[in-house]
Amino acid sequence: MTAGEVSVFEIQLQQDVELKDKTEEVRALLTGISEQSLSERLNDFHTQISSENKPSARIVPMMKKVLMAASILAVTFLTVWWFAARKSGTDELYANLYSPDPGLATVMGSSSAYDFDKAMVEYKNGEYDKALDAWTTLLKNDPKNDTLMYFVGVAFQAKNDSRAVEQLEKVSADASSAFNKDASWYLGLYYLKIGQKEKALTYIERSGHPKSAEAIKAINKK
Repeated sequence: MTAGEVSVFEIQLQQDVELKDKTEEVRALLTGISEQSLSERLNDFHTQISSENKPSARIVPMMKKVLMAASILAVTFLTVWWFAARKSGTDELYANLYSPDPGLATVMGSSSAYDFDKAMVEYKNGEYDKALDAWTTLLKNDPKNDTLMYFVGVAFQAKNDSRAVEQLEKVSADASSAFNKDASWYLGLYYLKIGQKEKALTYIERSGHPKSAEAIKAINKK
């Protein structure tokens, strides 16, 4: 997984009991296989020492190793298949609906908003890390600024970074913010991406976005 995918997966683990249980089952299986493999290697070692002239004594451990390898492959395949089947539908829908926020118009000058505007230009150019460096610094000095919270959130989302949620939820909960509905739309799409359909429907419906009816209809078919 990429760093962004790991973050998404960790959020899924916190919110999806079924996924957490499946993950623990796979982890337990892999742990058991590793412990059994170690045990077999030790037994094989002792068998070879005590029975150097008995080739048949080496056959059983060898077959067990082959079976262990097959078990690991089977578990890996089933795990990948399970996640692929679970995510493919919502991932495709997310890709069809999502596009980064286009950003605000900027007028570069000597104003006090120079740092914000410069970061906005970087954001529009897809230089999300540079934009985030500037905006997160500004946000520390002005933690209640909904504009900064919103653009930090959408920049994180453009990077597939789960830290988008914290900022977008704050703006979505602020009915007085000019970015309230946009934040709800992007938050809804984020939850769609990670498979949280009920939350996705809630935020998308709240957003009143031009594509919200299309999105809700498509989600309900999944």
